[in-house]
Amino acid sequence: MVYLGTADGQFSPLISDLKSPADLGYDNVRGQVLVPLFMDNAIEIQKLPQVSATAKVQAPASTTAEAK
Repeated sequence: MVYLGTADGQFSPLISDLKSPADLGYDNVRGQVLVPLFMDNAIEIQKLPQVSATAKVQAPASTTAEAK
């Protein structure tokens, strides 16, 4: 599971049910997290929500891309 933390120390699940995740990547330009799925030959891509430090986090839908 990947968690998203806020400046006030709150953590909420961002991505769950990951099968064989490898290293995490962060795309600062697009504001997204990339998680390679080692056994599936795919990458889980999750756009980070735009939230203020006091707002509750609601994780958007994720995208999975297959490597070819």
